[in-house]
Amino acid sequence: MLTELKPVSTTNSTHSCCILPHIRRGVHPIYLENDSHSDYANNLGKQRQKLETYVFNRLEKYSEKKVTNLLHSTSFSHIRHRLKSDIKSFSGQFDHTIVSQDKLFQWIDEILEQIQSHITQLRSLFESQDGLQDLLRTDRIFPSNNVNIQWRQLQLQRAKIILLDNVCNNDEEILLAYQKYIMEKFTPKELADNKIPLKNQEKIHLNEEYKKAEDFGRQYLTKMLDAYKLRQRPKLKLVQEMIDLGMKHMIKRPKKDEFRQVSTSSNILLKAKFILKSKKSYSMSLQNLADDFMLLRFGHSLDNQDNANESISDRFIGYIHMFLNTMSLLVYLLKADASESLSPSSLFCPFNSDLPTGYVLSPSIHIDEWTWLLEKWKIALQTFPIELTNQGAFSRLVRTTIGVGISRLFSFTINNEQEKLEEKLFQALQMGFYYGIAYALVDGLQDNQSHPQEQFNFDQWLEKAERILCGEQLNPSTLPQLPITSLFLETFHSLVQLTSINSITEQTFTDLALLLRSQRLDKKDLENSNYNDVHLYLGPLLKSHYTYTATAFMGGANMIENRHRLWMTPFLGQLTDDCRDFNEDYETKSITPVTYFIQHDGLSFNPFFVFLFVCEDLYIESNRQQNTGAFLGRRIMRTLRALGKDFQKFLTIFIEQPYPDLYKYILSLENLLQHVGDPEKAIFSPC
Repeated sequence: MLTELKPVSTTNSTHSCCILPHIRRGVHPIYLENDSHSDYANNLGKQRQKLETYVFNRLEKYSEKKVTNLLHSTSFSHIRHRLKSDIKSFSGQFDHTIVSQDKLFQWIDEILEQIQSHITQLRSLFESQDGLQDLLRTDRIFPSNNVNIQWRQLQLQRAKIILLDNVCNNDEEILLAYQKYIMEKFTPKELADNKIPLKNQEKIHLNEEYKKAEDFGRQYLTKMLDAYKLRQRPKLKLVQEMIDLGMKHMIKRPKKDEFRQVSTSSNILLKAKFILKSKKSYSMSLQNLADDFMLLRFGHSLDNQDNANESISDRFIGYIHMFLNTMSLLVYLLKADASESLSPSSLFCPFNSDLPTGYVLSPSIHIDEWTWLLEKWKIALQTFPIELTNQGAFSRLVRTTIGVGISRLFSFTINNEQEKLEEKLFQALQMGFYYGIAYALVDGLQDNQSHPQEQFNFDQWLEKAERILCGEQLNPSTLPQLPITSLFLETFHSLVQLTSINSITEQTFTDLALLLRSQRLDKKDLENSNYNDVHLYLGPLLKSHYTYTATAFMGGANMIENRHRLWMTPFLGQLTDDCRDFNEDYETKSITPVTYFIQHDGLSFNPFFVFLFVCEDLYIESNRQQNTGAFLGRRIMRTLRALGKDFQKFLTIFIEQPYPDLYKYILSLENLLQHVGDPEKAIFSPC
């Protein structure tokens, strides 16, 4: 239980937990005061880390050996005695001027006790994961009015600090007054003149901007698709190479059944092996998540380049880890009764790790900010039309919110920003929330505009929205009066205000208008057999590009120098989605290059070949960089895994006849798909 509330600081100081050192692999960061003491403690820490590595390695070896007396060989006392006996032959590896044999024995006892107790801690982390998945799917995670849960207790303590003159009669009324106060405090104010403030022009010239983008897109696609048609088929050897790298860099976390078995066992070897497997899986998932994020959004990996980039990669991984710690703590607070004393600490913190142990935007400190975000998510879920919710609009909203936040964490890393870090992160999460609202409403309602309950000209409304995004004055009375209208208006005003704070209004709204135009004009008739390949791919290319650039601006990211990558990597993401969702899209008559290929019996260029060609090109352009190849191999395997029961059907349609060798190879991968994880789909998994 959190017994002491730390009020939100009114100063601009940065929390010390958010100042990340240069984290090197396998080195535990230590913070001490004077040089001599620091050197001694640093060396002592290295000795402790060396012993911990030794203990886990020995326990792993013990578990692999066949023994006749299983009960005796796995008992706690026997393992402890065996480790202390074996360490004598390895004592030369330790500096005895720093650590004595008695100290080594003491550390062995401590590590074994920590292994025992950490299994209980992992139970809390597993439960946090379940809660995070609930957050992406339903409203079950949102706090009830039960004032006895820890989150409500924190809010009450905070409310009594800031609402000194409240006249509420009970805790429920105090909470409502506090939530109302927070909504008013953090929700950006309405614009005075209902217009986007543009610095250098009266309005954004959308027709000119869109024509330039469309012309570039046509030229880009023509050149790319002509080259692919000359190549005819992807190179099987390259596909195999990427998939091999992807599987090598993918370790799935232990299953819950394994955890249940370990948590009820007295076998210390099983527990140590489970923790070691969890650590390896989590570390690799963090690395993969960082690589996937950088490659998809910035077009390159930071591996194997120079020491400065290694530092950037490590710091970014550290930030992601701290944010996951934050989300786990938030879910725990939302579910835990006030009487519970156990709370999830930083992952694997009892053991030496190169990961930071703190939080970023901790919900136990930044209560106001998380109150605002949770209430806004809840309002959105209650306001969205049921059709959008059923199509996953709410989970996309949460992911978009978090995605813009992680983009901001990346920009902190690149620019080595530390001033007002948590304030800026919260602003990024707010922008992510409102961008997610806008995208969900426009994209979802456009897909559902044929429903009879939509009694207005939706295309006309979108056209008007374009003009407003380009600087025309907004007249609220001209908008259709729907339950979502007030949320849509708030989104417009808030995005303008938040982007103005960060001086990115013009760039962001130009790209949002271009995104809306590319969505609005991308209309095709599935029955029409006269579309050429460039026409089929132009809409997806433009939409994916401007979805990326708008998000990047809001996340404070610098645009990559290689303009080609600004188009290629988002396009890869769109092709991935089209392949994954092919059967559902076809049944709902959604028009994508994939569904069009099926409808017209292969009349257009094979979209799965296009997907593999793009993977090939990115890999070759990176000079076969391992991280890039592994990223692409994972993307191919996750695409195949996402097909589920449609796996065989997809292969039959797209590769059985045109490429039998590739068909046989991919078919042989089916048994491997169960080992494929997806950090993009489970970004919040704590271990």
